[in-house]
Amino acid sequence: MLIFIGGAARTGKGILARRLLSEMQLPYLSLDVLKMGLTRGAPEFPIDPNAGGVHVAQRLWPLVREMSASLLHDEIDYVFEGELLPQDVAALRHNHPTQICACFLGYSTIAPRQKLHEVRAYAGLPNDWPQEYSDAALLTILKREIAFSQFVQSECAQYHLPYFDSSHRFRPALDEVMDYIQRVVQAGKAEDKNMTEEKIQGPASYFPSIEKKYGRPVAHWFTLLESVKELKHMEMVNWLKAEHGLGHGHANALVAYFRGKNNL
Repeated sequence: MLIFIGGAARTGKGILARRLLSEMQLPYLSLDVLKMGLTRGAPEFPIDPNAGGVHVAQRLWPLVREMSASLLHDEIDYVFEGELLPQDVAALRHNHPTQICACFLGYSTIAPRQKLHEVRAYAGLPNDWPQEYSDAALLTILKREIAFSQFVQSECAQYHLPYFDSSHRFRPALDEVMDYIQRVVQAGKAEDKNMTEEKIQGPASYFPSIEKKYGRPVAHWFTLLESVKELKHMEMVNWLKAEHGLGHGHANALVAYFRGKNNL
């Protein structure tokens, strides 16, 4: 399972990732590390680390999405924390509904100066970049992040993703996020166990070998089939074989499942 923790700066995303590593042995990547690595080491990939959450998330997502595809293919549990957009994560979850856990954090109602006080109070933790800024400069950043929190809250409502607001309850909000993630992960493990105990029959029995051989989720092939659904069964099979190099058995299984689900 992949876990995505997104939201505004200084919401405790890094604290949560370190807790997940300590308590659940889940490795993680801070997208701040990826962002600054690209900024300093890959000038051919232009990214402005100070441009705000939306811009940075849009620049990083193609990389995060493809990293996620590799991790899902190899069935590796992993945590991404940092600048993410609900729309992007929701699209990935749509293709892998049982393998994605996502939540977002923000502080949409706190007064900027109160948040400044809290940030200074929590100084000394890893990635303590606020110490490099004066109060006036940091206050400007926090006002931007409050606006970003409001945007994320709205987007989470639109895409049905959980949003946790820490405006006036920082530590309790982090505990609630941990409880949520633990419940989702435990439920996922229980579902995986049930699936292994029940023999999968019919076209779906081919899905694991299809994903392993071609390196893409079966949802990818269903999306392609959607574009040629006017064809007959064997015409769709031959199209997958000729245009995309699938073997006959795999192509037939995908078409049979797709046509059954869509009453074709």
